[in-house]
Amino acid sequence: MAVVKKVGQYQLTAEIKRTEYGATYRGWDAAQQRLVLLKTFKPHGEAQIVEACAARFVQEAEAYSRIAHPNVVKLWDYGYDSGVCYLALEFIEGRDLRRVLQQFGALPVEIAVAIIYEALHGLAEIHRQNIIHRDLKPENILLGLDGQVKLCDFDLATQEDETAAHTGLTGSPGYVAPEAILGEKLTSVADIFSLAVVFYEMLTGARPFHAGSPSGEMSAIVRLAHLPLHKVLHDAPMRLEELLDLMLAKRPQNRLASATEAQLWLENHFEVGTPESRAEFLRTYLEAPATYRATGLVARKPAMAPMSKTARSRRWVYAVGFAGILFLGGAWFYWQAQRRTDPANVHSTQQPSSMQTMADSLAFSHNPKPAPSTEVIKSPLNIAAEAAVIPATVAESTKVETPSSTSFSRTLWIRSNPWAYLFLNGDSLGMTPLAVAVRTSTSPQQLAFKNPQFPQVEAALQLDTQTADTLTFSLWERVAQLELQITPWAEVYVNDERRTLVEGEKNILLLPGKYRLRFVHTQLGEKTETVSLRAGEVRYLAVNMF
Repeated sequence: MAVVKKVGQYQLTAEIKRTEYGATYRGWDAAQQRLVLLKTFKPHGEAQIVEACAARFVQEAEAYSRIAHPNVVKLWDYGYDSGVCYLALEFIEGRDLRRVLQQFGALPVEIAVAIIYEALHGLAEIHRQNIIHRDLKPENILLGLDGQVKLCDFDLATQEDETAAHTGLTGSPGYVAPEAILGEKLTSVADIFSLAVVFYEMLTGARPFHAGSPSGEMSAIVRLAHLPLHKVLHDAPMRLEELLDLMLAKRPQNRLASATEAQLWLENHFEVGTPESRAEFLRTYLEAPATYRATGLVARKPAMAPMSKTARSRRWVYAVGFAGILFLGGAWFYWQAQRRTDPANVHSTQQPSSMQTMADSLAFSHNPKPAPSTEVIKSPLNIAAEAAVIPATVAESTKVETPSSTSFSRTLWIRSNPWAYLFLNGDSLGMTPLAVAVRTSTSPQQLAFKNPQFPQVEAALQLDTQTADTLTFSLWERVAQLELQITPWAEVYVNDERRTLVEGEKNILLLPGKYRLRFVHTQLGEKTETVSLRAGEVRYLAVNMF
């Protein structure tokens, strides 16, 4: 392909990469006064190859145009000029993740978590647009010098209803999901697997499946278990290893169902911080990786090593021995008490001696009746989250009878429509529907439901003897739906907070209350509306920017 100096309105300033069918340049947009990344494509060769390459170019342009998210590279423009197709993309001052890994190896755990959290955020939006990326790897994750994380390169992206058999086996060896290798139907969880490989590589400096060739690595992905994280990273947090196990499951139905679920897992088990703090951590690291010191973005919880059979046996020996010592000590105390009692009165019916009274008092003081508690008894419910699940028989056995009628134990089955992660007084219980055994007083408890498509919904739980065993909460009844019809389009701000919307009718879910809406169009100006919304209300609002 001949060297060109200008494509469309963009002046080419430096060549970054060249392939058989095109090249990538750094360019300058004089009209907007900004740097751009120019991806060019000039079809040539056999008609069938040209047609396939052109279709891929159009596919990438369409994918970029549908996604507007801070963790995905923006598309500014695309077109055709003098036989050359081009994409004008947001230029990121920084480097890709591959270069960072090649130069510095494994990343500090809090930096890896910050990067993967932002990447999951962008991936969630990609999947919301019904797009499967299919080529997530370190080369396609850009790290800006300002600490921003951006996903890029949609030339292999496809709609979720496509299959590997229709489009051919695509992706990068070492990162492709097992179902793609086997030619099975692809879903968005194929991207979850690929991103998990990237996450593992950030933490350890190597991919989780080892082989001497690309074909051998793909065979290992299908047939072999990945190397456990703690075998490579000895101080790896246990919850991090559990997350990777869920994301790297061989069968798609056994993986976490979405990027949002992986984000919530991180939020529930680690201090992930705010977008600003994550960007600051990453910016600080990229400025001087060699001298960077861990700053505690992740609340590390050291994983407890599995107890061996020998250790478990030794623990039982110690327990039995300790119980024997307590028994002998008690017997000796009782014998001493009997010795000090007058033999002549041993069989009499007189009142207990002062020593016996003291022993009874001590016995009572060491066996008090428990005070009312707000403890929630929890155990894992499913592979995606911790849930408080205790069978009814176990729950009954844990009840504590007290003279007060204000404390009791109940096992409740809690449902929500739609699903949500449930929190009780700030403690995560898991994903609904779930069973939870609660030992509490009659004072109200605070429930919080978190679903990524909804604002956080809160409800008071007044637990008493009349409370039903199954509680169902409708999130729809506790929020208001604002249906917007914007002509032609506009950026939407709710109480000055930007909401990402695409052209056409969209729903915004809001908690009941009063809101100031602002609609901004770059050429047509700005309009404002004030609305008061009630729980369960559906409000239709048409906005004409002309």
